Formats: sequence, C-alpha cells, structure tokens
Amino acid sequence: MALAKIDDQELYDLVESNNLKNLENFRVQSVLSKLSKKYNELKSKDALVAYTYLGLLEAYKNNYEQAIQLLNNALMISPNEFVVLRNLAKTFERYGQYDKAVEYYKKAIDQASDNVNLYENIYDISHIYFDLELVDYINKTYTNKLFKKDENPSFYHLYHFLESKEFDFELYKAQLNCVSKAISHYYSLSCADISKFYSGESQSLITIFEFKTENTDIISKINSDYEIELFKYAQTQHDGGFEFFEKLNQSVINFDVAN
Repeated sequence: MALAKIDDQELYDLVESNNLKNLENFRVQSVLSKLSKKYNELKSKDALVAYTYLGLLEAYKNNYEQAIQLLNNALMISPNEFVVLRNLAKTFERYGQYDKAVEYYKKAIDQASDNVNLYENIYDISHIYFDLELVDYINKTYTNKLFKKDENPSFYHLYHFLESKEFDFELYKAQLNCVSKAISHYYSLSCADISKFYSGESQSLITIFEFKTENTDIISKINSDYEIELFKYAQTQHDGGFEFFEKLNQSVINFDVAN
C-alpha cells in the first residue's frame, strides 16, 4: 500500500502561512481551485493521497466536517496510515473537538511511538485542558526520559486549587474548544505562549493566549471570532445557553501579541 505522503510545495506554502486567511482573495481562490482539481484527478490513480490532500485543503477552507470525511475515506483505504491519523488529530484539534483530537493523536503514536512532535502536540493540549490523565499517558508511553515533563508544579497546583473551588472543568473545556475554532480561521498562526493564573480579585481563572504575529488586527479578529463561537455553542444547550453564560465569569480568555 502506497504511503499517503504529500510532497507539494505549493500546498505547504498555502496552508503553512501564518497570515490571516483571506478566502475571498482571487489569488487564494485560484490556487485552491487548481490544487483541488489536480488531486481530484488523482482519485482513480492514488485515492489514498488524493483524499488526504483534499482533506488538508478543506481544513484550510474551514470546512472541517468535509475535511474529516475525506480523511476518514483515506483511513478506509489504509486504516493505520500515520500521515492520515496525524492530520485527523490536527483537524479535530482545530475544529474544537479535543477528545477526538486526543484519540487520533494516540492512534498516530501507535504507528510512530518515537515521534517526539506528536508528544509535544498532546503535551501542549494536555496542559491547556488540565488533562492529568493525558500527561500520565505521555510519560508512560514515551520512553525517552528527557521528554518527561511532569515536573511542572504550577500545572498540578493550579488544577487541584481549582478543583477545591468546584471549578467547572467541562465548561472550561467548552470555552477552549471555542478558542480552537476561532484560531482555526488563521490556520497555522503560531501560539507563542499560553499562561494561566487565578485572580483573587475577580475570583476567576485567567487564560492568556499570546501569538507570534506583527499584525495586531488579528488579535481583535480572533476575539470577535471567539465570541461568535461561544454564542454558537451556547445555542446548542437545552436552555439556550443561559446557564453557560451565567458560569462564564469563572474563567476569562484573553488574546495578545507575544513580546
């Protein structure tokens, strides 16, 4: 079975850009159209690569459900394909589906247990989401002791401190999923740092996302997109989001430019 290896510089130049995605731009539309046509033609010759490639393109266009379907089509051809599993994990992460992202990161690790980048990915999101079980999984699975990063007392102290205050971790997870969806509009915009601290004055958890960008306008756009995603999520709740919004004062999400 051929590997789902994609070696196309034009694709990577497009999807790895840290700039604001302007899907209305004629040049961007032209590149997307050309790349889509190119790989649609591949379906009869190398469907595994075609579905994987098209999945990346749909994810870039924020069409995450379509992207997930295309990548699942690739998995039906090659169920243990590392490249597909890794891209599914990243797609679920950007789509704000943390549990699914972790599931597919673990499946990718089963195929490449020595891939330190995968461990870095899930280590980062385990700390964003306060997932102690995932940290334990990482340290048990990855044999290189140099990678063991459980010596971060602030992570555990803050988690247990919030636990004693009956902090709603599920609601916080929902907020962070909304953050992922908001950031996904900028594809690979690099997050330089994520810091958390508890404010005694407001009695809430403050989480600050700092991004590597010279375009300060992106920060206000991300914040606006985040508010939209919060509203969308609230509308899916049985009470129209009343309880969700009532509890939002337990945690505050801020976005900023890294120094």
